[in-house]
Amino acid sequence: MAGGDGGVQPFDRQKTQRQHNALDLICLKVIEEKTSGKLATGDRPDRLTALSYIREGDLLTVQEVDRLGRNLLQGLIVLNDLFQQGVGVKVLEGITVGEHTERSFILTLALALAEDRRRDIVRKTKNGLETV
Repeated sequence: MAGGDGGVQPFDRQKTQRQHNALDLICLKVIEEKTSGKLATGDRPDRLTALSYIREGDLLTVQEVDRLGRNLLQGLIVLNDLFQQGVGVKVLEGITVGEHTERSFILTLALALAEDRRRDIVRKTKNGLETV
């Protein structure tokens, strides 16, 4: 599942081209999410489409593990639901590279690190805007 950063604009494809380059070659279907990751999973139609498309025995492939959720809890819930359905997760980049069929410490750690990184970016952006 490729992730976008918001509204649909001509340059949005460039933001996700790296993900498409990797995913298009190995996936039967690539679903690009164009809505904000800040929304609840139920308010993210592309995410729901992707999750409803996969079946037991399938392998959901993502560029990085943080594509599964915007925070640790959300990512763990998605992983738990996938693994309970008999769906594996293949991660192409980061410390969790490989195929996963059950929750592990490294997946949890990667999701926690992604949440911290995102929180740090938001804080720095906010601080930068306040100084302008």
